[in-house]
Amino acid sequence: MAYDIASRLHRTFINNMRARRLELELPQSEAAAKMKIAQSSYAQIESGRRTPTLEMIERVAKALKCEP
Repeated sequence: MAYDIASRLHRTFINNMRARRLELELPQSEAAAKMKIAQSSYAQIESGRRTPTLEMIERVAKALKCEP
């Protein structure tokens, strides 16, 4: 059950992350640059292949101008 909740939260996070980036009309490369990470790392987070740390979630929020 805890896994289901974590999985749902992860999917919600990446869906919101992608939607916000598109709302701002930012390519992944620009969002990644604002976060000071490689574009490939950003793509892995946004695709769900990499789970972001709390620090990374904070960096996403700052780069995409939203609340974590």
